[in-house]
Amino acid sequence: MAPTVDSPLPTNTATLTSEPEAISLHSSETQQAPIPTHKSAPKKLLAQYEAFLIPALILFLIGNALAFALPSLAFARLEIGVPLCLAFVGIVVYAIGQTGQGWAIKLNLWLIALLAGSLHFQYRQFTPSAQDISRLAPLERAEVMGTLLSQTGPHRGVLEVATLNGQKTSGRIQVSWPAEERGEAVASGTRLLISGSLALPYETQIPGAFNQADYLRNQHITAILKKPLRVIAFETRNEPRFVLQRLTDHFKDKIAQAFAQQLPSPQAEILGGLVLGDKAIPVDKAVKQAFIQTGLVHLLAASGMNVGIIAGAVLWLMTLLKVPYRVRIGVAMGAVAFYSLLTGLPPSIQRASAMLEIALALKLLNRELSPVFLLCVASTLLVGLNPDCIGSIGFQFSVLTTFGLLSMVPPLQEAIGYYITRWLAGIILVPLIAQLWVWPLSVAYFNQFPLHTVPLNIAALAMVTPLTVLGFTAGVLNLIWPMPGGLLSGVALPFLNGLLTLAQWGQAQSWAQWTLASPAPWQIFGLYSILFGLSWLIHQAPQWPKRFKALAVLLPLCVLLTSTWAESQQLNQQTRLALLPLSYRTEAVLVQPAHSHAHVLLAPETLGYFEARALSDYFRHHQITRLDALILLPQANSGPSGSNSWKTALKQTRIDRLITANSRELPPQITARQHYHFPRRGGVLQVKQWQLQGALNQSGQQLHMLENQRCLLAIQSELTSKNPIACGLQLISQRSGTRLIGPVPLQPERFYQLAHEGNTLKIY
Repeated sequence: MAPTVDSPLPTNTATLTSEPEAISLHSSETQQAPIPTHKSAPKKLLAQYEAFLIPALILFLIGNALAFALPSLAFARLEIGVPLCLAFVGIVVYAIGQTGQGWAIKLNLWLIALLAGSLHFQYRQFTPSAQDISRLAPLERAEVMGTLLSQTGPHRGVLEVATLNGQKTSGRIQVSWPAEERGEAVASGTRLLISGSLALPYETQIPGAFNQADYLRNQHITAILKKPLRVIAFETRNEPRFVLQRLTDHFKDKIAQAFAQQLPSPQAEILGGLVLGDKAIPVDKAVKQAFIQTGLVHLLAASGMNVGIIAGAVLWLMTLLKVPYRVRIGVAMGAVAFYSLLTGLPPSIQRASAMLEIALALKLLNRELSPVFLLCVASTLLVGLNPDCIGSIGFQFSVLTTFGLLSMVPPLQEAIGYYITRWLAGIILVPLIAQLWVWPLSVAYFNQFPLHTVPLNIAALAMVTPLTVLGFTAGVLNLIWPMPGGLLSGVALPFLNGLLTLAQWGQAQSWAQWTLASPAPWQIFGLYSILFGLSWLIHQAPQWPKRFKALAVLLPLCVLLTSTWAESQQLNQQTRLALLPLSYRTEAVLVQPAHSHAHVLLAPETLGYFEARALSDYFRHHQITRLDALILLPQANSGPSGSNSWKTALKQTRIDRLITANSRELPPQITARQHYHFPRRGGVLQVKQWQLQGALNQSGQQLHMLENQRCLLAIQSELTSKNPIACGLQLISQRSGTRLIGPVPLQPERFYQLAHEGNTLKIY
């Protein structure tokens, strides 16, 4: 997944409004202090403490992140973290009484901030209560009563549960209701009685596949109500938060409907996503995947730049109308809050709106913070209120990209702009720095990195800038006077077509997609240590020659990229095996021979719907559009697959050769150029360079797969063979369900490859 790139706030937040004037009195002998008024020159708030507080807040956030990524971390436990904190406090108290111990005081206070962050996440993270509705799931028949908190899509929303089957319970669930019964009549704040089937969110371990459980958990949603049978709406609560939510839902729906009438699909959804975010106006999965694989997905999400545009436009209009200073600041704060609710509060909007609200509030007090300090304060505030947001990929990418842009772009732009102009340097540096700061996490989460994302982002700027202006103006006009709004939407159509063409062209360049192994946690920590070191070096290196500074900045970056490229090349030179745990009871194996783009998939003969969707997500994420061979393994006591399961799994994948055991009929959803039956009682089947020997049947599976007479994979149903055939890779499925490659357990989200002529197994 590509990052959400947000434009940083101006270095001087006073540029959001007219610059206040300083008033001072002078005499021939002395100069008096300025008269304090609301127009006095803005003062730095805590400016002398920023050098200490910025690292402290960053370490607090890192502590939360470490506790999230490494739950077993020792110092995140109460019995270890609290004594360590007390020890550091004791050192600080002792050092205060000593002279020349300022460095010890700072160091120990920073360590206390790190420990406080890890303890904060460990004991403030969301944990379902004993009465939570998820404790009773799954249930075939469930009658739930509660209050609809918000709408998350057409005929879908989040319900705050009050009772389940007449018994008092708690928690939040995702619900849906039939369109023919309720339509759009169900509004936020409505009490509902819904009957259906209660299920737990779907959880997958496939790299790149959508993990519904993690996504909903960040929103404190623990269960899903499916197959609604009956929906009864009671009174609508008129609390201020629900009234405001219904108002924003009305405006959002009106803008979305106007765009849908004025523009074709998917251009209407792209413009709506640019203005209000993809959480407010969903974008088609295929289109969104094209933007993801090209690093342009941030264009479909309302970013911090949009929040700044809203605030700047309101302040400019209030200034023209000569509204009093404090009133215009208050109106701008209200506009930012309302727009944030309109977008559905995605992570990037939460971060940007928090920064801007704090900056505007400080303007009322005639104070200001530096942009980096403001980012640290806003991020710490959000994590302090909801520690689970640290696990949101959108929040992580938004904070990291903004920090990188604020800390590295201005000085580098000043240095490089001397040679190529500051304007051109900014266009090049913004996407480059943003991608650099999210690259380690992007590879860890998705195992992919698009090489062409920087030039594509630079090319997209020519279309995004006019689209932002046209989209905002058309959206506002559609609320007041749809006719001129439709004209502006028509003007935006060529830019939308160009943006869509750019994303689809970039997706077609498969050579630009690097497939990388997931880095270990210590590697991610090391990479970000290098980036933070580069930020410090750019700002703090005293009296260093420019060439030495440039060498110190570029050398670690070149080493980092070169080592990654070398690891990728080494990975592609060996036969690779990917274990795909489609569900808790079903897994598939994907084999890719060395120096080949061909793939062989060994999968169960029957798939459930969610298993098929996970497989389809994996193929789409890794751009696998062709399988050289699909081998269907029969399963004992397996029921029939869903009517469209294999059709869902292979929606965009071509099958050249299909190999099945002749004990079952071919699933009707699979079409292949050539179809082979494996002998029931064993034997050898030769398919091009592939040779399969053994038996595939319900009583026991034994399969040896060879490529050009080289054994690649051996599968046995039980560990019964005393003298197994020597093979480069041996997959043994025991009765207990433990999968082994020789003595090494198979782990999800890892690449397995053969080395040294198939005698060594490497795990990445």
